[in-house]
This record gives sequence, structure tokens and C-alpha cells, in this order.
Amino acid sequence: MPKLLRLICCLVLSGPLACTRIEPPETEGKLVVAVREAPAFFQEGADATTSGFEHDLVTAFAASQGLRVQFIKAADFHDLTEMAQAGRVHLAASMPPGNDSLQYSTPIRAVKQWVVAHEDMTEPEQLSDLAGRPVEVVAGSALADTLRGLDEKSRPQVVEVAGVTEMDLLARVAERKAELVAVH
Repeated sequence: MPKLLRLICCLVLSGPLACTRIEPPETEGKLVVAVREAPAFFQEGADATTSGFEHDLVTAFAASQGLRVQFIKAADFHDLTEMAQAGRVHLAASMPPGNDSLQYSTPIRAVKQWVVAHEDMTEPEQLSDLAGRPVEVVAGSALADTLRGLDEKSRPQVVEVAGVTEMDLLARVAERKAELVAVH
């Protein structure tokens, strides 16, 4: 009985460790990729088909390595980071650089950061026009840190909005529910 008890204790202690990290891609023949759903980059159709730039790029990369691909949708950039750091995925697509605990590939595409206002507004025309003004961003996005990092003469009041996408923020501007939003 003591041997069985020791075995059970070892399994109980090693179980959580074994469940937190996935095996290398070649072990099961699949590449597990975290991705955020975004129009034109990764989207799931009503019939459960997926498409978009990141879908096609990752699928082609996996095929070139003789692997199939499994996508796991992430809610936001924090979720992408958490999955990558925990070892629950092999890759995180569309991960903005800036987290020193992760290793990044050479960017495949570059996106610009924009502060968007309704077309009727004449401002902002320069960074100093943002000073003290509320600018909405997706909660947890790299844009929040970028805006907070501006010098004092330009730094806006950063408002992180949870549970929305950048498209939702743009809709808020169009509907005049937000004065300014920051998006990629």
C-alpha cells in the first residue's frame, strides 16, 4: 500500500505541471496557435469555416512543416500573452511586441496606430491636442501603454474599455458615443 500511495501522490503533484504546457508540435503533428478574431485577419463563418490573412499564413506555415493546425481564439492581447506564457499554445498570432518574456519573430506585417475622431471634428491634428482628453482603447491593448508613455504635454486620459474590439470602438465614434479612440 505505501508504494501505491506514493504513486498517487506523485501523480497528483505532477498532474498540474503536465497539464499546463503542451507538447512540441512534432509530438502530435499539430501546431497550436492562439489568434484574435478580427475582420480580414481571422474570422469564423456561420458554417464553422475559418478564413483571413492570419488563418491562411499560419495554415501555410504549418503545412510547410508537415503539421496540421489548431486555432484557439483569444479574447484580447492579454489572453494571447497568457496562453503563450503558460505554454498552452506554440504560437500567438498578431501579438504586439513589447513583452520581454516572449520571443518574437520578424514582423510579417506592420500596422500603424491611429487616434480616430468623428469626421466632423477638426482636432486632433498633433499629439499635443490629445493632452488630458479621454481616448478610449481596447482594455489590455498595447495602445494603452503607448498612450500612457507619451510625454506630459501630449498624454491623454486613457480609458480602457473591456469586452470590445477595435471595430466596436470605431462604431462608438461613428455613433458619437466616444470622442476619440485609439486603434491599429
